Amino acid sequence: MGKYCGVYILPKSHPLADQKMIQLSDLAHVDLVSLPKGTVGRMQIDHLFRTADMEYNPALETSSAVSGLVAAGLGVAIVDSFTARTVDRNKIAVCPLESEILYAYGILLPVDRIPSIISKKMADIMVETANTLGNFSNLFQ
Repeated sequence: MGKYCGVYILPKSHPLADQKMIQLSDLAHVDLVSLPKGTVGRMQIDHLFRTADMEYNPALETSSAVSGLVAAGLGVAIVDSFTARTVDRNKIAVCPLESEILYAYGILLPVDRIPSIISKKMADIMVETANTLGNFSNLFQ
């Protein structure tokens, strides 16, 4: 379907929230909210920090409440651009990553049978939605 860049989300009250671009080194002493170990997103973030020769030890790990924890002021997170579109912009600032993380999305269908009409329609809708959301220029306002 496509690849989309990762972004930082952080509480609006956070000292880094007004910066146009956050450097990875800015997060050296910041509480981080992350996905659990073993997830693809977490592996990408771990790789990003490892490449920068920085340690990455999240204060919190969660698989589904990242934006809620950030909104509550419990830390900063790196998320995909689709997740960033869903955050409460009154409580959360969204900033571009200095270093690139690409999130790939796709659709898995069984290889041993023909997809149903409903499966095909759902796939078409997902591709159309991803293409529509592919322009993230308004995400950082």
